[in-house]
Amino acid sequence: MKKSSTNTKSSYLQTETLVSGLLFFLLLIPMLIIDFSIIKNRPWLGCTLMLFTGWFTWTYLEYFNHRFRMHGSGDPSKVIGYQSHMMHHHHPTEIKITGMQRLILFSGNIALMVLCLIYKNWIFLLTGLYSGFAIYSLMHWFLHRKFSAKVFPEVHEFHIHHHCKHPDKCFGVTVTWWDHMFDTIPFKQREITEKIKKFYYKI
Repeated sequence: MKKSSTNTKSSYLQTETLVSGLLFFLLLIPMLIIDFSIIKNRPWLGCTLMLFTGWFTWTYLEYFNHRFRMHGSGDPSKVIGYQSHMMHHHHPTEIKITGMQRLILFSGNIALMVLCLIYKNWIFLLTGLYSGFAIYSLMHWFLHRKFSAKVFPEVHEFHIHHHCKHPDKCFGVTVTWWDHMFDTIPFKQREITEKIKKFYYKI
């Protein structure tokens, strides 16, 4: 019975993986076509759109990795970073990316932006993707601080729910739109008790 349940869950995840990937590419391909068609005549507009497309791509990769690799893998031992991710779940304030690593990430971001200004081409796409990761590294730290509830209330709420109540929900870290699209939002009862807050903030 247990094996049958595991197979059903695995089959469901495979279907969800394919559906989410297909929907993402159905959104991405028209965006790329528009970006490359506009950049010929209006380079700055095209480059700005490419920057957005790169960042948009990161938000999906972030969601996909978190949902299907970190929380949906059949054999977690084969997933790079799984152990540190689970450690973070048990100790929410312990985040592996250090301040120095974030500084290096943002320095790389500045270097890519300089190249963008020089060449005004597809590098904007790569920079948007890289920027998404750099923003994620800062946002994740930010979401474990109380003041983030006032700045990004929904993202903050979703992250607490993922850590403390619904580890099978709320996989986005920088945005929540993929959770809304793929129905991985928390249940209607969203109360966050003081006990949960104490665990989350390690008060």
